[in-house]
Amino acid sequence: MSYLVARCRQIITPSHLLHGFGILRSRAKLGLLGRSATDPTLNEDLHTVHLSRLLPVLLLLPLSAWAQSADFDALKSKSEPLGGLGPFLERYVGRCEDPETQKTCEANAATFRRQANGKRYAMLVDDVRSLLQAEAYDPDSGDLTLQLTPIFGAYGYALTTGRPKRLNAQGLPTMRLVKLEGRTTQGFDQRRFERMFRNGEVQLELIFTPEQVWTLPKRGGKPVQGVEVKALGVRVTHVRSGEAMVAWVRR
Repeated sequence: MSYLVARCRQIITPSHLLHGFGILRSRAKLGLLGRSATDPTLNEDLHTVHLSRLLPVLLLLPLSAWAQSADFDALKSKSEPLGGLGPFLERYVGRCEDPETQKTCEANAATFRRQANGKRYAMLVDDVRSLLQAEAYDPDSGDLTLQLTPIFGAYGYALTTGRPKRLNAQGLPTMRLVKLEGRTTQGFDQRRFERMFRNGEVQLELIFTPEQVWTLPKRGGKPVQGVEVKALGVRVTHVRSGEAMVAWVRR
């Protein structure tokens, strides 16, 4: 199986972004960074949730960026806007803590999972400051490499790609980072390129289908839970220009 995930503070209904000449020249490849990541950013009810087992098979030959971004738009048009991550996660996992309503709550969650599994959902991550970091950039060619910390959490749960296998010393699930490669035609210098990820000038879109709930026991605390999903498409866009710097669609 192949996987990819992301995390954001809030979800908004995705709208079509402008695409122009920059998309025609941009291209993207997705792979894996072979190291673990821990991200202290999912701080709602749960302290932090991490993901695991990303993209063992995302090493597909990329099409042209124009085709990839166009294919992403086509896939997004057939997907349901997520609307809100927290309510989705809560309904899918089932926050069934009241003994008097536990059976009904669990039955409702099971029904929702049956309805949601196999559906395509599209979401827009509008704050990537804790998600994406610039790893490498060539101002002459515009070639770029990003590091993605793939966490997407709310209400104390997390959307993940794959099932986390263990918790770290802080009681957080661990995962591998994802490497995103692409190109920009905006002519940024090195400092400007790095700064735009810190200043909220980049958005990330994710299309996924949910698969199942995962649970990890936590010593001295409540179990950590989340939803395992399969990534169908990813796009990283420079907001001001509308240029898709990275675009990928599962084949």
